[in-house]
Amino acid sequence: MPVQCELDWRFFQVITPWLPLDVVCRIRPARCGNCGEFHPQHIHSYRDRNMVLADGTSAAILVVRFRCPYCKRTITALPKECLVRNQHEGETVVGCLEHRLLTGHTMDNPAASRPLQRYWYSGLCWQLAEISCRLEPHEAAGILHSWPVFSVLCAKPFRRLSWCDVVFRPDAYHHPLFLAIHIDSS
Repeated sequence: MPVQCELDWRFFQVITPWLPLDVVCRIRPARCGNCGEFHPQHIHSYRDRNMVLADGTSAAILVVRFRCPYCKRTITALPKECLVRNQHEGETVVGCLEHRLLTGHTMDNPAASRPLQRYWYSGLCWQLAEISCRLEPHEAAGILHSWPVFSVLCAKPFRRLSWCDVVFRPDAYHHPLFLAIHIDSS
């Protein structure tokens, strides 16, 4: 389960096979996204990841994976520019989508091929179709910029993600629940 942190991708670009401790402490999640408990997450592993920058160059970054001690699920901490299941920077994706909305055709971008831009656009159209059946290009671009960058390519539209309450999958099973019964003796 990936989560976004507020650090720049340059903090994740290191030569050593691990991140510095101060960076790890800044990105460590406070609660598990699966069971919902507030407890310290343990470092599980480090993983290399490639990131395609806006100018078309590639950068290797090191992301850290944390593990919940109770439910045993792993959480991957990503930089704020990284998108889930995508190597491209968030600004590249938003820029290509905005250009497609306003001009009607794909952008000549060295970082993103035309088929990839069409794929991003079809996902955006699916999300916009849940808001309204017909939008003007400037309205759609305004909606695109109102969303956080990490939610543009989500499988579930951000509108549904933002309006729903946060619900954790299973109940916390590792805390005993005590039943208190008041017995009236009168």
